[in-house]
Amino acid sequence: MNTDQVWMQETTLHPLAVVMATIAAGFILFGSRPHAVTAYLVLATCVSSAQNFNLFGTSCYLLRLLILCGAIRCVIRKDWSTVAWAKIDWCVIAWSVFGTLIYVAQKGEPSALTFKVGTLIDTAGAYFVFRGLLQGQEAVFQAIRSLALIAIPVAAGFSFEYATRVNLFSIFGGVPLMTVIRDGKLRCQGAFSHPILAGVFWAANLPAFIALIITGRAKIVGYLGVFASFVIIAACSSSTPIMGVAFSMIGLGCFALRRHMLAVRIGIVVTLCVLHMMMKAPVWHLLARADIVGGSTGHYRFLLIDATIRHFDEWCILGLASNLHWGKEYGHYLGDITNQYVLEALRGGAVTLSLFVAIIALAFGIIGRHLKAVRTAKQQWLAWCIGTSLFVHLASFTAVSYFGQIVLIYNMHIAMICGAVCIATRPQYRMIVKQAFIEGPPNACQQ
Repeated sequence: MNTDQVWMQETTLHPLAVVMATIAAGFILFGSRPHAVTAYLVLATCVSSAQNFNLFGTSCYLLRLLILCGAIRCVIRKDWSTVAWAKIDWCVIAWSVFGTLIYVAQKGEPSALTFKVGTLIDTAGAYFVFRGLLQGQEAVFQAIRSLALIAIPVAAGFSFEYATRVNLFSIFGGVPLMTVIRDGKLRCQGAFSHPILAGVFWAANLPAFIALIITGRAKIVGYLGVFASFVIIAACSSSTPIMGVAFSMIGLGCFALRRHMLAVRIGIVVTLCVLHMMMKAPVWHLLARADIVGGSTGHYRFLLIDATIRHFDEWCILGLASNLHWGKEYGHYLGDITNQYVLEALRGGAVTLSLFVAIIALAFGIIGRHLKAVRTAKQQWLAWCIGTSLFVHLASFTAVSYFGQIVLIYNMHIAMICGAVCIATRPQYRMIVKQAFIEGPPNACQQ
């Protein structure tokens, strides 16, 4: 998937999108924390990223502008003052700094810095805004509940698109009016930049909706969210989201093994090593065999990973500006980077890739410590379900690189893990964290 969209070079604003963004900005700047989070989720799921304001060659699409509004809100209303800062926050900062410096050094032109500043707003900016907004389990539950409710009208839009082949969200540009057909199947995408991203977005949220059911916080809303997610995923007709559902079920099923996850991880590594030695092809060739709905490009994904591993020396230090020459030895075009790990490697080298993986590892570490600290299963289920959402993301990274709205939801999931279960690193905040993060009073996120 090519992220260099034409709309990024133009100003494309629909009056309805401007109205929605203005209202959302009002909620973000002046509303309560739950209302601010809901505003982000509505715009991310219902308005195409093509609603864009081009400022001196810089793409300022509406969601990016709203993230800046969120940063202003967090400063003015001191939402960050009670955040329990942890190692993962510093790792996000390090990933941002090193990724920017290496990418700018690689490209050697001012436009590279402009591009990286924009992507950092989408990634690190979104992460830290949600760190300020999502403090306490109650705040996390409200965010999940809001997204589950939003999923219902979004599923209705996808159902209409699947029945008529007309995408209602095309009024915002960036997505086709008539839905793409591939191998005889409609690949609906709604307001999302690609059908795969649309499906992965809702597959990753599926475990979070299940948390509403298991914990008993909002069972009906949870069931509706799960049903709506399945409708959307089915309408996308893509293998990667369906695999995301499978990974969701696997992750949730491992809850019974939560006290033995070290053994599970070791077992997975050993199994992959054994398969690698026994198979004629490398173990990552298994991706080439993944084709659930037909028309999958699993073989291309295998070639991309294989080429990246074989050409480690080319990208390990400063990344690689172009990998087009890799395709010659494979007899295949490899310029479409459908792998988030490969994208991190090419843009930022081994250091940036390592920090990107470290963020994920630290997030899982937070969940592991939380599981040891609390006693009841219901207290553990929320963290486990959000962790499963992160598991779906890291599995999907092997088949797709993120851009557009799904970048926001990925960073929100990591912020949710920190906000719901992270332990304060500063002594003066420990009482606040004990009350707001572990006990979760009803008004913990209403400040």
